Amino acid sequence: KILSNLTKTGDVEKDFVIFFTRLSLYFKENPYFVVTVFSEGLMDESDKINNEISGLMTLTSSHLEQILQEGQKQGTFIQSVASSDLTMISLATFKLHMFNWKFNKFKFNLTENIGKMSASLLALLRRNPD
Repeated sequence: KILSNLTKTGDVEKDFVIFFTRLSLYFKENPYFVVTVFSEGLMDESDKINNEISGLMTLTSSHLEQILQEGQKQGTFIQSVASSDLTMISLATFKLHMFNWKFNKFKFNLTENIGKMSASLLALLRRNPD
């Protein structure tokens, strides 16, 4: 549901931003899901919840890695780091921002914060930075 109807634009940088924007909008509309994702004890208690979260993580990772691989093929993104590692770094950064949002009781503008995060990550990912 989070990534449904997410089509690629042909511009990997735009796709990267849209990917994280879509995630942030979903979590902004469903903050309880952030609580669930960070309740690791809850994951241990329920195989169904654990499987749902694991499936979401697999889908999210796969979609992002496709964007990063395409960017590497086009020469837009750095090639010295494996796309799988770039995926983990990007998602870990996103997760830290989500944790910060939860820790601050959902008080700051999540979409703005994630927009800045996306811009910073893109600056690091670019093969030929400005």
